Amino acid sequence: MNVYELQKEWPIQEPCSLRPLTNGINNLTQVVETATGSYILSSYRSDRSLERIRYELSMLSVLHELSMLSVLQQKNLSFQIPAPIPTATGELFAILSGTIVTMSPRLSGSIPQNDNLE
Repeated sequence: MNVYELQKEWPIQEPCSLRPLTNGINNLTQVVETATGSYILSSYRSDRSLERIRYELSMLSVLHELSMLSVLQQKNLSFQIPAPIPTATGELFAILSGTIVTMSPRLSGSIPQNDNLE
């Protein structure tokens, strides 16, 4: 997968670079750095069904929409929802080089520590 494949699906501008992250658990995750912002590109493992991926992406979209409502904004949530960015055709994923991939904005913050309940 390369930058040109991504640019056919998502409105990302050059210069653009891909950098792998080593802390993903379920997916291969890369940072997409552009002149206008940073994004997360997730590549799903081949054992994940398309139905399950569609469900996950629709849940993230709904949760993101809910988090934007004024009622929830007043709650001052300590986290953000990584909403998938639709492709040029409106899908929440693309198939690039035979792999299902999604893109979302890169959120600020740090990786939670699995052994820290706070």
